[in-house]
Amino acid sequence: MTSVLKAIILANRDFGAETIRALLERKDLVELVGVVPGDEVVRSFASSRKLNIIAPVDVNSDQFISQVKELKADFLLNLFFLQKYRSKILNTPRFGVINVHPSKLPFYRGRDCVRWAMICGEKEIGVTAHQMDEGLDTGQILAQATFPLHEDDNFMDVKEKLLIYYPRLVVETIEKLSQDKLTRKEQDPKIGTYFPHRRPEDSRIRWRDSAIEIHNLIRASYELGFYAYSYLGERKLFLAKSKLRMSQYASLGSSQRCGRVLDYDRGDDSSMLLGTRDGVISIEKCGYFENEFERARDVLKRGDLLT
Repeated sequence: MTSVLKAIILANRDFGAETIRALLERKDLVELVGVVPGDEVVRSFASSRKLNIIAPVDVNSDQFISQVKELKADFLLNLFFLQKYRSKILNTPRFGVINVHPSKLPFYRGRDCVRWAMICGEKEIGVTAHQMDEGLDTGQILAQATFPLHEDDNFMDVKEKLLIYYPRLVVETIEKLSQDKLTRKEQDPKIGTYFPHRRPEDSRIRWRDSAIEIHNLIRASYELGFYAYSYLGERKLFLAKSKLRMSQYASLGSSQRCGRVLDYDRGDDSSMLLGTRDGVISIEKCGYFENEFERARDVLKRGDLLT
């Protein structure tokens, strides 16, 4: 028999707002007794739905723990809310704290895991609901889903898919929790990977990398503040869109080829071919200002060298 569970959601960004929207449509499943907004997106949405907004300075404070008890929350739901949870708050609700992480745990623990998965050339993206403990993405796995990552998907494409999968996985997890049908899987501490937060300067292109490595960096960096970049002379040039191409220039030595604008892309009237360690990459969109991109043919000319 399904019981209606009481939840407090601590969330940021569109993922939080969309998940709240989905849960409000399942009043047979969950009652949102509180929302802790991490940003204005979630605060504005919660306010528009007249939800109970809570604003603790620290989720580990005695004040917040008392509020959780007073509201009789069965569990807390964490979505990109980046405060560190300690054992006392983790053990306060009946079902603890559930986090949703955008990777297939135990792989890609940590920050910027979607970007890292794309950079590493993964063929799929995972989403995991897991029980939070005091480790970093190390708690029991409750539910998982995956979707394919295509060669030309960029970071914003993946984000749009995650906005569909996040609410779906949360509802699925709560359904099983309410029916006492949740299967818990311990994570093996000897298995998995961890990745650190990426900084904007990590998006600088190394032209001695392979074409696929550069392509993956460009598409993984497709977001304001993180766009892949190089230098044309002393000017910083942002690169927004690329494609892989077979190369007739592979016979050139890499010192002659890497970062050099070699030719027009005959298969695309917007693009230019640039040399890499193992061939070429087709650059379609670039520009000197983020979010102000032009056809590469209008910015680059044959013989230019990017560094």
